[in-house]
Amino acid sequence: MELIGAYDFSGMVYHARLAKEKIELAGSDMTVGANYLGVTFDNDMIYQPEYTFKNNDGDPYIVDNHVASIDIKGNLTSKVFLMMDLALSWDDSTMFKRIQDTTIAANYEKGYYDEGTSTPAFGLYIKAQDKHWEPITIEAVYLPKDFFSPFGMTDPSRFLSWRQDEFYVGAGTFRYGPNMVGANVKVEPQFNRGRFDVQYGVHKQLEKGDDVVNFKYNLNGRAVWESSNSWTRYKPLFHSDSGNVSNDARYLSRVGGKTTNKLDDQTGGLRGGTWELWDGFVPYTSADDAAKGNIPQHVKWNASLVIDAGYDISHWFGTDRNIMLSVYSALSGVSTSFAPIAYSESQKDMLMWNWFVQSEPAVAITPTLHGLLILGFETFRAENAFVKRTIPSGLPVQGTGYTAAYKNGVFKYEHAPIDILETALGFGLDWDFTPRAGLHFRYKWMTHSDEFASENDWKGHYFAVESKMWF
Repeated sequence: MELIGAYDFSGMVYHARLAKEKIELAGSDMTVGANYLGVTFDNDMIYQPEYTFKNNDGDPYIVDNHVASIDIKGNLTSKVFLMMDLALSWDDSTMFKRIQDTTIAANYEKGYYDEGTSTPAFGLYIKAQDKHWEPITIEAVYLPKDFFSPFGMTDPSRFLSWRQDEFYVGAGTFRYGPNMVGANVKVEPQFNRGRFDVQYGVHKQLEKGDDVVNFKYNLNGRAVWESSNSWTRYKPLFHSDSGNVSNDARYLSRVGGKTTNKLDDQTGGLRGGTWELWDGFVPYTSADDAAKGNIPQHVKWNASLVIDAGYDISHWFGTDRNIMLSVYSALSGVSTSFAPIAYSESQKDMLMWNWFVQSEPAVAITPTLHGLLILGFETFRAENAFVKRTIPSGLPVQGTGYTAAYKNGVFKYEHAPIDILETALGFGLDWDFTPRAGLHFRYKWMTHSDEFASENDWKGHYFAVESKMWF
C-alpha cells in the first residue's frame, strides 16, 4: 500500500484482466482486453496516530479508488499500429461521524459512518503509428478532472495529491495527470548509421485549476534521489531533506500551495518519485498573496519540443568500431495561454520555462567494452516565485508579506524568481562480460546553481556501479 503514497496504511489491491489475443480481422492482428483495478483501505487506519486525512470539520474519511477499462492493441495492417484504452474511474468514500464534541480519535466508532460513491469519469488514451512514409506516432489523451487510475498514468509519483490542482512542466509529453487533454506527434526519419526523432506536444487543462506547478530535475534528479535518505526516498509524502537532524529544511523551497496535512501537502520543496526528483511552487502575483495563500487559478497550457539525435561517425576514421555522437534536447513551458514554442520565461503568460540538453558520445573500445562521455545542462526559470524566510527577533514587523510569529521572529515572504542551472560532466564504461550480463560504471561532476536563493547551491561527485542481467 506504500506504493500509492498512503503512508503504509493497511488495505487491499484487487486486479483482474481478461484478454483475447491474436484476433485476425481483415489482415489485422489485435488483442482486446477488459481490466479492473481496485484499491480499498481498512477503516481501522483512522485510529493510527499519524493519520491526518480529514475534512474541513476535522472528521476523518477514507477514499477507495476503482477503475475499469477496455483496451485494444495491435497491428491493423503491416504498417499501421493502434493502441487504445477507454477507462471508467470512480471512488467510494467513507466519512466517519463524531460521537462527542472532541477530536479524539477514540470517539469515532467503527460502525458510525456514511458511505457514498462518486459520479464516474471517463478517460481516453490513443496511440497510433503509421509507416507508409516515415514512421509517425500520435498520442492523444482526454482525462477529466475527476479521473484517476491507481498505479496508472494519472498517479504521478505515487502521491495521492491527485485530488488537488497540480500541473507539470512537460505535462502530457513527459507526465500525464487528471484535468488534461492534448496530443503528441513524433516523426522518426529512418536512415543509416543513426537516428533523428522529433516530438512535439501540446496539452491543456479542461477546467480552471489552482496554479500549482511541479517540475522534475531531468539531468541530475535521479542521482540526487539515489543519494537521499533511504526512508524518504520512497515516500513522496515527505520532503527529500526531511531526514536531517534539524527540524529546519536545508533546502529553501519556493512557496507552494496547501499545507493541510501530509496526504494533500502542496508545499514547495524537493520530493522523490520513482527514480526521480521533483520540485514545486505557486506563481503568486505578490508577496502578500503568498503569505495569505491566495493561489491564482487559470486553465494552463504546456508545449514541449523534443529532439533525440544520434549518428555513427566511425566511417570517418576508417574503423568498424562504433563512434556514436548523440544529443537529447527538450524545451517545455507552462503558460496561461497557448504558446506554440516555449523559448523564454519572459514570454507572455509564461509561468515556468525549462530547457534540458544532454549528450553522451560513445566509442567501442573493444566489441564488448564501450566508453562514453557525459555532458549536459538544464535550466528552470520562472518570474513569479517567492520564498519564506524567518526574520530575527527585534526587527519591525510591518508591510505586506509577513505572517504570524515563529520561534524568535516572524516569517517574511520575499520575491525570489526561479533561475536554476544544473550541469553535469563525466564519463562511463559499459562492459558486456557475457551476452546477457553487463557491468556499468558512471561518474559525473554535478553542480546546482540557484541565482536568487544561493542557499540551495551545491556541487558534488557522483559514482555508480551496477550489474544488469537480462533473462
